[in-house]
Amino acid sequence: MRALTAFAERRLEEPYPYLILDARTEKVREAGGVIRSQAVLIAIGLHEGGRREVLAVDIGESRESIELEGLSGPSEGPGLHGVEFVVSDDHAGLKKAITEILTDPAWQRCYVHFLRSALVKKRAGLPPPESR
Repeated sequence: MRALTAFAERRLEEPYPYLILDARTEKVREAGGVIRSQAVLIAIGLHEGGRREVLAVDIGESRESIELEGLSGPSEGPGLHGVEFVVSDDHAGLKKAITEILTDPAWQRCYVHFLRSALVKKRAGLPPPESR
């Protein structure tokens, strides 16, 4: 447990110009044995040299309620900085969280998620999603 606490509270010293965010829904067992769905956010930063590093893992009630508090850093040290480009799915909550902790980075919808949405809509006879 100490290792997880140290990971969550570490200082993010280096800049991460590229940030990849992915939120997925997982079944989580809570106290009392109750199992319910929750959103799990994984944040991956890319260094200038292309090395990837998991920066944060967070849990929220839904993909729309995800927060990126773990990336803002401890109160006494630097948090995530130097981000120029973010790739994520098009969840409103995730995009809102990005704007709350980062200063105007370029954003692109994940191409894989875009294609999945397009295929689902095509099968249902709906117009394809907007490309942004």
